[in-house]
Amino acid sequence: GIGLIIDPEIVYCTFLGGTVDDNPSGGFIFDENGDVYLAGQTAQNFPTTTGAFDTTAGQGFDGFVTKINMTSSTLAYSTFIGGNNDDCCFDICLGRDGGLYVVGNAGSTDFPITPGAYCQTNEGSGFVLELSSDGGHLVFSTRIGPAGMTEIEQRSNGSIVCVGNTRSQNYPVSPNAYDKTSNGNLDIVVIGMDEHGTKLEFATYLGGKVQENCRKMRLDPDENILIGGETNSSDFPTTIGAFCSTYKDYYDAFLVRFNDDGSVLNYSTFVGGSGFETFYSFVLHDQGTAIGCGLTSSTNLPVSEDAFQTTRAGNQDGFLFSLDIDTSKMNFLTYLGGTDM
Repeated sequence: GIGLIIDPEIVYCTFLGGTVDDNPSGGFIFDENGDVYLAGQTAQNFPTTTGAFDTTAGQGFDGFVTKINMTSSTLAYSTFIGGNNDDCCFDICLGRDGGLYVVGNAGSTDFPITPGAYCQTNEGSGFVLELSSDGGHLVFSTRIGPAGMTEIEQRSNGSIVCVGNTRSQNYPVSPNAYDKTSNGNLDIVVIGMDEHGTKLEFATYLGGKVQENCRKMRLDPDENILIGGETNSSDFPTTIGAFCSTYKDYYDAFLVRFNDDGSVLNYSTFVGGSGFETFYSFVLHDQGTAIGCGLTSSTNLPVSEDAFQTTRAGNQDGFLFSLDIDTSKMNFLTYLGGTDM
């Protein structure tokens, strides 16, 4: 077993930021050397490094990408990503060539776009780019149409999968897309792109008649696309035999799985009760099992018989579940919280 550490040691702790608000909205990841990559949104006076792609802040808020060398506790590189309006990085992943893929939302009309990229016009809201391994230049950068991108993963063959949200009624979906038409006020879009950012390999809508939010996307060992989020659409698509195919009320959490090109929705379920649910994240544990968590105000979540906590304790509690997607078996579902929020 694993020994219990009563007083864990702080191995590393640092501030990172400038004189204005800094938001690590793009999260952080580690590489095989233990170095840390962070991304998000910032403004003036954010620390950058000599030789980085962009060391000058634009107007409004810019995205940023920073790599910290954990051995020397120094910035390996730090750069702005943006232009003449507000821009933000929402997710990152390491590329197989050592570069860093970044997705986000761009309001700038002069957002950097590289020659030969998929989209050569500064239109729409989303962007996808790859930053070189030394942070010094863009391997590619492209706008991705009227959709803000929030999640990105790379496949074993090098192609990338991105997920985001759109209000567009004419997003360039693929001929074999699962859903070719806009459904409501705010839909999810799932796209595939070649690793060089030159072409859109597939794209599909996902949603119902009201609104969906994408919170997390992961690829399973077969490179199927799993997405978690929440919806207040009663007609959000679910699949036969799903754990819960009935929308309850307000916002329900959902977990879906597409095949590898977005043409087939092979699993989709609600997870919720009569209040609201906010889906935060999930991880994949073994083949076909997803462990997810979120926040709920519902008093009637369908908790498992042996749940750690069977009732809501405060106005809002956390919830935690483990779902076997292949069999649709809920291994456990429990509240987690105290008497306050």
